[in-house]
Amino acid sequence: MRTLVAVLIALALGPGLTACSPTGMAVGAAATTGIAAAQERGLAGAAADLRIRARINKAWLEADPDMYRRVGLTVHGRRVLLTGRVPEPGQRTTAVRLAWRVDGVRDVINAVRVDPDAATEPSGLARDELIAAEIKGRLMADGRVHAINYAITVSHRVVHVLGIARSDKERQRVLDHIRAVEYVRGVRDHTVLASEWHEPLQPAPPKDDQGTTPS
Repeated sequence: MRTLVAVLIALALGPGLTACSPTGMAVGAAATTGIAAAQERGLAGAAADLRIRARINKAWLEADPDMYRRVGLTVHGRRVLLTGRVPEPGQRTTAVRLAWRVDGVRDVINAVRVDPDAATEPSGLARDELIAAEIKGRLMADGRVHAINYAITVSHRVVHVLGIARSDKERQRVLDHIRAVEYVRGVRDHTVLASEWHEPLQPAPPKDDQGTTPS
């Protein structure tokens, strides 16, 4: 069962982590097991995030394929971050509501914006991907940052950082790296300290990335 979970996590993290052969898949799964185990959330936490992501995606796709295509989804430590732009307020509301329905979710951060022009404006995806790649490279190169504890999402040049910081100093180093990257126009810090994350949390109402409960 542990090996199966590791393989599923490896597949979810991207094809570059595994080879096509069964031997390559096993090696990739073993490496991914080590990476997941080294994170604050651990192997069980990584597997839980994978299940949550799959269930939310399924619910979105069944409810509204257009919403599914427009809303970005990041899951880390059973905390769910929603990003992107949608043309209709109802799509934003539905995305949040369905995310909260999935078992195991401990928080939903709603950073989805309603924009009537979202259907026609260019997505800016290529620029966002370049920004994300540079940030991840900076974090991995910093020996005082445990980069695997952070998930970086970029939406229209606004960087959302979701993760588990080992200390306030580490969290500040992460934010400093992000702000130093060209073309970043905003930073949203959704990290929690490891001491806070390991404490049991009571379910909270969904909040947007400004800390307010959406109507």
